[in-house]
Amino acid sequence: MRSFRGLALVLVSVVLVFGMTSVCLAAQAKPFAGTHLNMIAYASPAVDATKALLPEFEKETGIKVTITDVPYEQLHEKQILELTAGQGAYDIIMNDYLWVGEYAAGKFILPLTKFMKDPKLNPPDFDPGDFIPKTLEAFGTWNGTVYALPYLTVVQLLFYRKDLFEKEGVKVPETWEEYLAACKHFTRDTNGDGKIDFWGHGSASRRGMDVFNEFGIWLWTFGGDILDKDMKPIFNRPAGVEALKAYRELIAKYATPAASSNAGYEATMEFMQGKTAMLLFWTEVAAMVEDPAQSLVAGKVGYAAPPKKVASVPNFGGYGLSIARNSKHPEAAYVFISWITSKKIQKKYTLLGGTPTRKSLLADPELNRKFPYFEAARKGLVTGKYFPRIPEYPQLEEAIALEVHRAILGQKDPKAALDDAAARVQEILAKAGYYKK
Repeated sequence: MRSFRGLALVLVSVVLVFGMTSVCLAAQAKPFAGTHLNMIAYASPAVDATKALLPEFEKETGIKVTITDVPYEQLHEKQILELTAGQGAYDIIMNDYLWVGEYAAGKFILPLTKFMKDPKLNPPDFDPGDFIPKTLEAFGTWNGTVYALPYLTVVQLLFYRKDLFEKEGVKVPETWEEYLAACKHFTRDTNGDGKIDFWGHGSASRRGMDVFNEFGIWLWTFGGDILDKDMKPIFNRPAGVEALKAYRELIAKYATPAASSNAGYEATMEFMQGKTAMLLFWTEVAAMVEDPAQSLVAGKVGYAAPPKKVASVPNFGGYGLSIARNSKHPEAAYVFISWITSKKIQKKYTLLGGTPTRKSLLADPELNRKFPYFEAARKGLVTGKYFPRIPEYPQLEEAIALEVHRAILGQKDPKAALDDAAARVQEILAKAGYYKK
């Protein structure tokens, strides 16, 4: 009996030691298991794709992530309220590249350099050198320090009804004059009731970000720009005035009646429902446009560079993922950020509707077969420009968008509108100290 009891005690000890070892190994393999992270994000196809991948991340790491997604129009305000309060409600911030300067200068987000150098926090295929160069620069870097990893890249392309262009022998427009001619050609009454019900130009021109984005692309097309090298406003010079006149003509003659109040979602829905022949918009909606479950024009769309007057310059933008300074779990937050932006996971995310920020994925044969916009996007990411990345950007956008919107509604002369906007922008930048010697 004593020998059996002794053997039993030995076996129990072995089991206990083995169990404790297994727990220790599991803890080493998943050092952040049990951590709960909160992320605030822009409600978009990319975030929907990310949500679909969260169970895989939790299985791999033991980390649970909850994503609060809000309309873009609310994102900046909600983030600023939380970041300034510093309560740590969110660990991960999905920020528009235009806000990186504001958030970094305000010390709202953490530098990522030390996390990027720690191999324990990065997947084997992390490879920061594979990010599209402009994305790491524009979405994440401020004064030489990385504050965000590139999560979603977008570039404005010309979406056009390839089936109608081919059927009716219309040339895909490469110039402003060809674009105007195509707009005129396709704006028509299709059912004979005497009312226009199909339009050439699809537009998101609601006051605010939407009208500013569209004005920006026409401004560059006509050879203008927002600021010069000395940070002085130049969008009210002749190129900008001509661009705004052209923009106003599009809205008045060739866009849907809702164009001046459309946000991006509404303009995309009009195109997907077959109400417009062309749409100058972001690649982030291309997966929806090509989805037959959502779009009446899936498989009928072509993609090209924006038309040029002086130059074809796509508007380039996107979002990065940052760690809130008051996060209680910064390392775990970084583990998620590096995971979702890694090569392997970004491919899965792209197949689910996201848009990649990695060079290797833009060249991936499978993704190019599935998403016909990739070829045009690759070119646009080389030639594209982005708006000024300064902490005062939100104020600049608001000042310019207000006056541009008044002009396209016909409430104000384009030159007067841009002069008033330029005066306001100069006042903002002067107050911020940009012109001090």
